[in-house]
Amino acid sequence: MAAVAAPSPIGVKAEYSDACEEVVGVHRAVGVMPLSVRHLALSGDDRVSFLHSVSSNNIQSLRPGEGCETLILTARGKIQFLLAAAVASDRIDLFVDESLTIELKNTLEAALIMEDVAVQDRSASDVFVHLAGPRLGEILGVLSLPSPAGRECSWMEHGDWGVYRRRRTVESGVDVRIPVSQAVEAFEKMCAASRALGGGPVGFVAQDILRIEAGIPKFGVDILRDQFPQEAALEEKAVSFTKGCYTGQEVVARIKTYGGVHRRSIGLIIEGPAPAPGASLYHAGEEAGRITSAARSLKLSKTVALAQARVESSQPGLALAVSSPSEARAIVVDISSPLEIGSPFDRAAGEGA
Repeated sequence: MAAVAAPSPIGVKAEYSDACEEVVGVHRAVGVMPLSVRHLALSGDDRVSFLHSVSSNNIQSLRPGEGCETLILTARGKIQFLLAAAVASDRIDLFVDESLTIELKNTLEAALIMEDVAVQDRSASDVFVHLAGPRLGEILGVLSLPSPAGRECSWMEHGDWGVYRRRRTVESGVDVRIPVSQAVEAFEKMCAASRALGGGPVGFVAQDILRIEAGIPKFGVDILRDQFPQEAALEEKAVSFTKGCYTGQEVVARIKTYGGVHRRSIGLIIEGPAPAPGASLYHAGEEAGRITSAARSLKLSKTVALAQARVESSQPGLALAVSSPSEARAIVVDISSPLEIGSPFDRAAGEGA
């Protein structure tokens, strides 16, 4: 039987108060979000060249304190894992959902031949909390934590803690890595500081609303393992087209040059209430895709969604019908461009979608 990651000592509740109040607290002040993220560490002299050769982004270009999102693909170019990588002087930290930690470790170890690389599972050593909101700088100051500058996944070490720039909502945010022995005390201190600023802890119901309104697909829900990176709209965020060979590279490059995908991850701004996941999309009376996630955005005062659509029905600005082919009430939004803050829905909403 496969090993299972130990549960976090701080857990993740569905709601700490009311999900809508928690969302408002993030937009108004700053929220504290326990995460189901787990941590692997690559060490050894060949760690950089190894990860560069088995993943889709340009790992060799990263300096200590920098990071990126990257994909592990099959030889056919299909997604196996979406993960974040952060480079230190003596290791590379990898972050993935707790449900995939053991499988990712086994996959990386199976790819080793003669390389000097060790893959360490640090799931039992650390927990992760995300801080996000317009008052992020203030809570970092109260907690005496640094604020990493730079692009997504850039980071700073703070003793035996780590602070990583991550976008999980429309607001500025960081993931904080905390030693498990300090987790409960640190979480309580974070929550108290957040409440003093007008926010508080954020459960997974509100976290899901926040990620959907930020246009962030979730692996296993909006991004599927049988997809190519271009189908998942990840080619600008997690793929380098200038690096050398890596597993699946030939297929991904061929798609970039010649096309050939039949579906695409998209965003939608929808008139009316949030449809259920699985609701069908229609264009010109024909079925065109399905909803994967949807929520009412309190920030935009609109319903927004993530979906899988046929390529010919994925053009930004196109009107689609939801649940019934009779009435077009959704506008397609491109979610592929990397953002440091805000949402791909912002501009579309401002243009009257």
